[in-house]
Amino acid sequence: MKKMKTSIVLLTLLLAAMAMVPLVSAANDSGITGSLPQLTINESQQKTVISHELSTVAGKDVYHIPEGSIIHHTADGLTRVFDASGTQLFVADDAGAAQITTPNGLVPATHVHEIPSGALVTEKNKNTVVLYQGKLLMTIIDDGKQVFQKNGIATDSAKTSGIVPMTSPFSGWIEWAYDWTSSSNPLGEFDAYWTVPSQPTSRPGTGNNAHTIFLFNGIRDYPNYNTIIQPVLEWNNKDTGYYWDLASWSLSGSSSFHSSRISATVGDQIKGVMQWSSSSNSWYVTTYDITRGSSTSLTTTWSPNPASGTLEPDIALEGWQITGNTDAPGSTLFQNIVYKKTNGQMEPIVLKKYISGSTPLTQLNVEILTNPSKVKLDTANT
Repeated sequence: MKKMKTSIVLLTLLLAAMAMVPLVSAANDSGITGSLPQLTINESQQKTVISHELSTVAGKDVYHIPEGSIIHHTADGLTRVFDASGTQLFVADDAGAAQITTPNGLVPATHVHEIPSGALVTEKNKNTVVLYQGKLLMTIIDDGKQVFQKNGIATDSAKTSGIVPMTSPFSGWIEWAYDWTSSSNPLGEFDAYWTVPSQPTSRPGTGNNAHTIFLFNGIRDYPNYNTIIQPVLEWNNKDTGYYWDLASWSLSGSSSFHSSRISATVGDQIKGVMQWSSSSNSWYVTTYDITRGSSTSLTTTWSPNPASGTLEPDIALEGWQITGNTDAPGSTLFQNIVYKKTNGQMEPIVLKKYISGSTPLTQLNVEILTNPSKVKLDTANT
């Protein structure tokens, strides 16, 4: 009984915390100028092959770089990494790096980064900086401005003239519900609850052979689709394995960031929250496992101000290297979905649905059970 009471108290505290804006803001960059030292290029260094994400978070599934690192992506497809003093640590060829599966496409490992939960991704002097607890973790200079593969654009159907070839293995967004908001009705918050579904039954391999699943609610800039923020449930990503985990993602142009991953299991209740803060001009992206009482988050100024244009909220199932129904998870019900304007009033969303015609999966369906607050993404699995 005592254990049950303790669990109830913990759940109550978590739910209370979810009602509050996280205590992270762009003010955390105070005192950080974003000025760079003279970068000393070492042309004699042999190229390093990068097989994992570049990250200041130490771990077996990242290529560890020191805090304060400066990452320079050049227009010729090279990535040079310098320490905080400007001394070159190594140089890598983006084309030769491992391809990391992100919720918005395949991206070279040199352009993907794990950051601590609660970190801020923002811009200083036209460069991307990552800040955490008053420290500058990394600075990214991007001369090339490469934009890698984009996924999940509903208007792709218009290019097919109704004839969609089956693709196996399939990689991309499988099925999703979506709508568009406008600057006159700016989207300020997008929340959704869902339960971790049954896991895919296939075991095709991990690492480069991973068949990856992403489930999420997310926000993209429409119609350019240059940025996306997402609280994401992941299965068998390249750097994980045969289990579910959670991370909050922010992707823009050629760079992708995700917060530290936390584990989840079948039956856990998940909540994904994206909330705009007008005081810090940033988005808070938090992924909660309510059942376990855990969460992981990031803050970003990358995604557009809601009043600056059109945003697209999505509820989606995505898969990579999918060959059949055994690679798909069970059907997933998203419910208690909330869309709010920046003034706190409800956003007038009317969801539409889209199912890819080229996926080798059967029995797909996007059920908008209650528009727009309850959506079920059906697969052939229970």
